[in-house]
Amino acid sequence: MQATRKELEGYLKAMAMLDIIMLSKENAWLRLISFSKNEKLYTYVVDNGGGDDLKIMFTENGVLMKGFDHENELNQFAADEWDNSFFEHIFAGLPEEFEKVLDEDDRDYTTFCMWCMDDTDIWTQNEIENNDGGKKFLLRYIRKTPEEWSAWAEEYYEVEVAREVVQKVYNQEKLTEEDVGKLNPNRDAKEVFAEFAESF
Repeated sequence: MQATRKELEGYLKAMAMLDIIMLSKENAWLRLISFSKNEKLYTYVVDNGGGDDLKIMFTENGVLMKGFDHENELNQFAADEWDNSFFEHIFAGLPEEFEKVLDEDDRDYTTFCMWCMDDTDIWTQNEIENNDGGKKFLLRYIRKTPEEWSAWAEEYYEVEVAREVVQKVYNQEKLTEEDVGKLNPNRDAKEVFAEFAESF
């Protein structure tokens, strides 16, 4: 993953904000990405709706990323026999602060895992020979540029996207009600801004 913590947070936040504009809370289950937070943990989950997901957890001192590709042969739920040694290997050396934020489901629903500490920006991953655990496939869901997100959104939502508004979101510029209307004429801008305030 060639991105610093700040860059990665920027991509994910932009994607989450754009999903909020495109889909109301009632249809939040259709959003590609969701965000949650508590005092010391920020979590983004990318869910493609097909049984695969990418979970990115930001702690005070680092970032943990874990993916689950349900069609990958490392998916232990589809294996002939459950292999605990697989999890022992991919989580070996995981810093204690990440151990604390992973529950049993997080661990079981994993086909690859990687992490970095803020003082290095160097990602650590215990790889499996000849199988990336769906890493390449899942990381493609992170749209690093306004152009990437717009191209995906035009296909997913089947609408023409106001790319200048997408650019503002990625630049972390303040949006107006007019901007929201350009991107999604059917969305109540006040509801969008209320959800922004509630979420971020």
